[in-house]
Amino acid sequence: MVLAWILIVVGAVLFFSMGLLGALLAAPVWYFAYRQWQKASGPQALVTKGFDEEFLKSADFSHTFKKFAIAVDVKNQRVYLAQNGKSKIYSYADIRGWRYNLSTGGAVYGGGMNAAMVNIANSNQNVNSSGFFVRVKDVDHPEWQIQFKYNKQYEHELKRWMEIFEQKVNNN
Repeated sequence: MVLAWILIVVGAVLFFSMGLLGALLAAPVWYFAYRQWQKASGPQALVTKGFDEEFLKSADFSHTFKKFAIAVDVKNQRVYLAQNGKSKIYSYADIRGWRYNLSTGGAVYGGGMNAAMVNIANSNQNVNSSGFFVRVKDVDHPEWQIQFKYNKQYEHELKRWMEIFEQKVNNN
């Protein structure tokens, strides 16, 4: 992660100090920084500290990403949900519904740092409002959001979890 930040700063220095030539030199540096950032925040960097490791390992279906986790134990008819340090196990009877949201758009076209900053903010907002949502019978935490890695497989993973809940949780 530190290498990614260093590369971003180096790219910015090149861009602002050398003009158009700097932009040409900064582009591959920023691309490499982006790839390093992805590696640092990828599955191998995930910390599952605080998750119920036993439940996740014994579950028939499970997913963890950053501070989010979901698992379905078909035999015992239980669902494990974790979001931002909070986690809880629910019985199938406590599950009221589920849905997914995939936010996209909001891109600003044009040059300059202002457009780039707006695009980054819009992208972050899209990622934060996207995910798999589970409504439960719980007054303290009525809806849980589970995020997934935002890549080409994102929508496929969301649809996969919709099908898992439809087949396993809804049929009981």
